Amino acid sequence: MEYKHAFVSMEEVRARLASNLRRLRAERDISQERLALEAGVDRTMLSKIERQISNPSIETLLKLSNRLAVDLVAIVAPIDARDVPATGAKRGAGRVPRKLAVHEPNPDLKRWKSADSATGRAPGSKPR
Repeated sequence: MEYKHAFVSMEEVRARLASNLRRLRAERDISQERLALEAGVDRTMLSKIERQISNPSIETLLKLSNRLAVDLVAIVAPIDARDVPATGAKRGAGRVPRKLAVHEPNPDLKRWKSADSATGRAPGSKPR
């Protein structure tokens, strides 16, 4: 079997790392902070990897791949065409928004009522 050399630039490797790490974290619903803590990697290092600023060591990549329960190759695998954002995509585009908690009013909280309905001031408040 003949082996063809596929030359890949550092920019391409950084892009693959960033995309694959973000995707793997999202699939597992793991924050950067949690992944970094559980993998034994500094959170700022993980952030820099995902922003394509840092060139992590193989040791760091192994720690991350072990925590994500994937083979090291999966972290640097080619990016699927559907994972690549369109040109000019804004930061955060493609993220799934988190569900916001619905806050109901607390019936136990008592709202003040003006003792003097003529002035509209709260009881004990000073006139302006």
